[in-house]
Amino acid sequence: MSEKTKLVVEANTLRGDESPSTIGLAVDGRYNSTTFGSAKKPGLNASQGISLGIETCTPKKYILGRALHNKLCWTGAWLRGKGYDVKCPGGHPDCTANIERHDGLSEYAMGKDIGDQLTSQGVLIRYATTDGDGTGAKGLEEAMKALHPMWKVERLADPTHVGRALFRKCNSAKFSESMFPGRTRQMRAHVQKIFSQDLKARSSLVFKSLMKTHKGDIDTITSLLPSVLDATVSCYAGDCAKCKQHSVVCSGDDGDNWWLRSMFLSSEPDTSPSDDTRRPEFTIKLLKMRDSAQKLSHQ
Repeated sequence: MSEKTKLVVEANTLRGDESPSTIGLAVDGRYNSTTFGSAKKPGLNASQGISLGIETCTPKKYILGRALHNKLCWTGAWLRGKGYDVKCPGGHPDCTANIERHDGLSEYAMGKDIGDQLTSQGVLIRYATTDGDGTGAKGLEEAMKALHPMWKVERLADPTHVGRALFRKCNSAKFSESMFPGRTRQMRAHVQKIFSQDLKARSSLVFKSLMKTHKGDIDTITSLLPSVLDATVSCYAGDCAKCKQHSVVCSGDDGDNWWLRSMFLSSEPDTSPSDDTRRPEFTIKLLKMRDSAQKLSHQ
C-alpha cells in the first residue's frame, strides 16, 4: 500500500498540483454483525471491524490504508477455559486480538489508524468521503495533527448514502392527506414510496448531469442548484414552465418531460407508451398525484 501511495503522489505531481502529498480519501467501515445494537450489552453488537481508505485522486482507486480491529482470540478463550489467567490482546503467544474485549468498535479509531499509516509517509488528507456517520473523517483529522497541528479534514458526503437518506426522509415525511391518491392509507403510502424513489433517482441524475456538463466545477454547480430546486418543485406540481431552462433532466415538452422519462412515474407494464386509452391503474394514480399537487400549489 505504501507503493500505491507513492504512485498517487507521483500522479498528483504530474498534474501540477501545488501540494501533491495532499490527497482525497474515501473511508468506510464494516462489522461482523447484521444489527446495529444488542439487547444484552450497550454499543455495537460486533467483535470485529474493518475499515479501508481508498484514494479518490486517480481512476485506479487504490487502497492506501486499512485498519482491522479484532476482539476474537480462540487460543486465549481456550486457555481461560482451562483455568489459565491470560488476557487478550497480547497476553499470551499467538494472540490474534488487537483490542480489549470490552473496547468499543468505532470508525473514529479505525480512521485514526489509517491516518497514522499515511502520516508516517508524509501524506496529508484534505478531503474524506464518508457515510452519514462521519467519525472516520474525525479520526483521520486527529492523525493528521502529527504532521500539521492545525490541519483540518473536510468531510464529503458519499452520494450513495445521501441518496438513501433522501429516500428515507421523503418516504417518512408528513404530506397532506390529499397529496397522494388512494382509498386507503396503505395505498397512499405505496404511492408516496414510489414518489420517494423517483425523487431520489431524479436528484442523482441532476447531480451527474451537472457534474458532466460543468466538468466538476463545484462553485458553478452550487450556484445553479437553487434554480434547479425551484424548477423541480414546480415540475412535480405539474408546471414545467421553468424546466427547459433550469430543470436539467426535464425539457418541459409534452413528448419529452420527466413524467414520461421517469422509470417510476411513467411505468406502463401492460400497455405501450402511446396508448392513452388503456393506461393501467398504477399510472392513473400517479397522474392524479400530479393533479393533486398542482391544486395544492395554487392554494
